[in-house]
Amino acid sequence: MPKLNLKPKHGVYAAITAALISSAVLFTGPKEGLRLKPYYDQVGVLTDCYGETQGVTLGHNSTKAECDAKFGVRLKQFAEEIQVCLPPQLAAEKPKVFIAFLDLAYNIGSYGFCHSSVATAASVGNLHVACERVMAFNKAGGRYNQGLANRREAERNLCLKGLE
Repeated sequence: MPKLNLKPKHGVYAAITAALISSAVLFTGPKEGLRLKPYYDQVGVLTDCYGETQGVTLGHNSTKAECDAKFGVRLKQFAEEIQVCLPPQLAAEKPKVFIAFLDLAYNIGSYGFCHSSVATAASVGNLHVACERVMAFNKAGGRYNQGLANRREAERNLCLKGLE
């Protein structure tokens, strides 16, 4: 997969605060679920903790503390990566919208998110359309997945609530 260009597109990034990441952990964590032993996800990717796919090795079990720490770091990384394809102050001005987009990005990858119709609509300021486009990402391995559809509905609802 191509590496995401992390150079600022809009000049200045909005600050990714600890409070924003804490809120994202509370929103995304239950959707990912915590598994201390490595497993293959539904499309065959070796995974552990809260859906972590980097640095996972069979036979290495993690503690909850290790998973929690790794999860916070990775969410912050994803948050910083997706800022390049979103309006520069979105995280600060509409945190619920940003958290919904972050949850989607954590699930589909920063590159996939930044090249999605969600990011395209958001980047031109059409946040309502961007929130609705979240619903398109309901497949795993090309097949409809009810669990992903439920997750997308939760993301869309949070996103739309952030526009009120």
